[in-house]
Amino acid sequence: MIPRSAAFPHRHRIACLLFLLVAAQSGLFASGPIIWTQQTPADFEKGKPDGIAVASRGGILLARAVREIPVKELQEDAQPFLWAQALDSKGTLYTGSGNDGRIFKVSKSGQGSLFFSSGDLAVQALAVDSRDNLFAGTSPDGRIYRISPEGKSEVWFDPEERYIWALAVDQSGNLLAATGEHGIIYKITDKNKGASFYDSLESHIVTLAFDHQGNLLAGSSGKGLLYRIAPDGKGAVLLDTALKEVNAVALDASGRVFASAIQPESPATTPGAGIRVLPPGIGTGVAVGPTPIPTLQDLEVEDLRAEHVTVTDSAIRKAKSILYRIDTDGVATTLWTSEDETVFSLAIPGTKEVYLGTGDLGKIRRLDENGGSSLATRLPATQVTSLLAAPDGSLFAATSNSGGIFVLEKESTDSGTYLSPPRDATSLARWGQIRWIGDAPAGAKVELFTRSGNSALPDNTWSDWSSAYAAASGSKVVSPSARFIQWKAQLTRQSKSASPFLEAVSLTYLPTNLPPRLEKIEVNPPGIVILKAPLPVEPDAQETAFSQPPTPPPGAEFASPFPAIPGKRIFQKGLRSLSWSASDPNGDSLRYDLFFRQEGEKEWKPLVRGLRDTYFSWDSTLMPDGRYRIKVSANDAPSNPPGEAREAEDTGPGFIVDNTPPMVEAVARKEGSALFVDVKATDSVSYIRAMEFSLDAARWILAVPADGVGDSSQEQYRIPMDRLPAGEHTVLLKATDTEGNVGSTKVLVSGG
Repeated sequence: MIPRSAAFPHRHRIACLLFLLVAAQSGLFASGPIIWTQQTPADFEKGKPDGIAVASRGGILLARAVREIPVKELQEDAQPFLWAQALDSKGTLYTGSGNDGRIFKVSKSGQGSLFFSSGDLAVQALAVDSRDNLFAGTSPDGRIYRISPEGKSEVWFDPEERYIWALAVDQSGNLLAATGEHGIIYKITDKNKGASFYDSLESHIVTLAFDHQGNLLAGSSGKGLLYRIAPDGKGAVLLDTALKEVNAVALDASGRVFASAIQPESPATTPGAGIRVLPPGIGTGVAVGPTPIPTLQDLEVEDLRAEHVTVTDSAIRKAKSILYRIDTDGVATTLWTSEDETVFSLAIPGTKEVYLGTGDLGKIRRLDENGGSSLATRLPATQVTSLLAAPDGSLFAATSNSGGIFVLEKESTDSGTYLSPPRDATSLARWGQIRWIGDAPAGAKVELFTRSGNSALPDNTWSDWSSAYAAASGSKVVSPSARFIQWKAQLTRQSKSASPFLEAVSLTYLPTNLPPRLEKIEVNPPGIVILKAPLPVEPDAQETAFSQPPTPPPGAEFASPFPAIPGKRIFQKGLRSLSWSASDPNGDSLRYDLFFRQEGEKEWKPLVRGLRDTYFSWDSTLMPDGRYRIKVSANDAPSNPPGEAREAEDTGPGFIVDNTPPMVEAVARKEGSALFVDVKATDSVSYIRAMEFSLDAARWILAVPADGVGDSSQEQYRIPMDRLPAGEHTVLLKATDTEGNVGSTKVLVSGG
């Protein structure tokens, strides 16, 4: 791998800064070409690298050469899960699998074969002693086998445990076994001679490693503890993590400890759930099976732990995985976190690099000294469940879903290809220039290609790949106009030369302008106005038939009886208001023109032009009474050159303008001894909603229409005047129409 400083000189960094500035500004104006840029690690990780690594600060370069090791028996009878790896002194690699509990052997020359079948469900722990005997731990029956280099096997130890999660051999040749469901670490000194070496308060110990002083490091599942256990069996907590499981531990040459912690989740919510066929969650990031019932001692420890552990960092609270580094002085540092990826394995093949195997896209990540994460490679599997560093600096990887054995060579490959994700231009687009920033040392080369099509996923309906674009400063894209486009980068080098480096790629395009969409038009009830925040300057009053009061100049205010509280509904007689919603598929800015037409008329008249907001109110008292409709026209002219703007229009529901109060006629009648007031209320446009009367200015009383329902433009009422005291009385009458107009009259009656 080439240093970033060497791959990206100072002049290129300045160019990249200008590149970013142009790209950022371009997003402000939908009328111009859109610049699609890829330059961050997140951008590049959305694509498909093949022989390509994504650098920690963005950009791509040639990755370690990756080679799959063919194993005939593994290919013929596929094992979906490969769990553990071990190397003997001769460079022979052993890999344990499930669901058939097999061990595969790969010689130093790269020849793979079936080595051992346990008859159990899974082999999830392997270790090799100084004589190259292989120890294998199985689950869910919890047996430990010893297999000689010649393949002779025997049950070496059979504890009363269900799960053997990890194995390690100490300097004296003793075998240490991490188990579940009681969280006991056993020391086995000879065949069938084993005893408890350390009994933790956890249910499962899932990973083991020795530090440079011969202390045993053990990671637990439950409280996420990392123990350090002295050769005499006395243990202490080296690290209390923020997550529930410490599933991998490794040491570098200086003795620093690296530990990965994960947050197990239920299979129903975890991508790739079902990875482990045992009660997973243990070492998998997938939690299933019953939760152990805590003992009183467990609860006491938990109470004490809760008092001193305070997680304040939001990234840690949300993390699915965390990598810790513990220096030789015991100080622990959070080196890396992820909210998206679960770490399954950990290896340190060099002095200044840490590799993480993750799920659920088969990613292997490389971390530098400062925790910067680069995507080293992606393997054709869901999870990288085991990583093992070889003495020569290469890296062995075992995968699950599906199972495969791979080797990452120490040296970079000589060529690699990167496929960008397809870009959706949202409509048929005209392609502009493709540009890139990078560095190609002597003997190295960067080439870019494009293809286009109208299906979201590239298929045989897409165009062929273009010829290579030669100019990094910009070349016209020759792929046919289409909705989708994709670019490909080919990085090559001559043997032993430095890798080329592609820092950023941009591609410009201009989508076909699509018309906006009007989605909903509502006419609010008469007099209801929604106060909005201060609006931009509206068109001149001369352009409107019925305009709002003029907008004050900057710094001036007109007196208003209502405070400007955005969103507040108020009632003001005579005002009408309209609201609507609209969108533009190109993301263009929209302007709105409103037109009105009275029933019986043919032509639309302008109400207001050039609105920016999706709300408008006007004084309807300037409009003759009648039934009207409003048409809203939306256009994207502000974001498009003349002649290319598009518009859409729609008509809202009909509504009544009625500023004339009802006419009320009343007469007093006497029939025999009964006295009545007969009332007729008439409205020319709307309906009579209510009739009320008041005797001698007393409270108002609702009158019932003669037909029982107030729903006509003319209504008759008979109001009885029973038992009136002697003398003259005044009957006040008021009729209210559906538009809120009130008409009134009075009539005199005599009592007694």
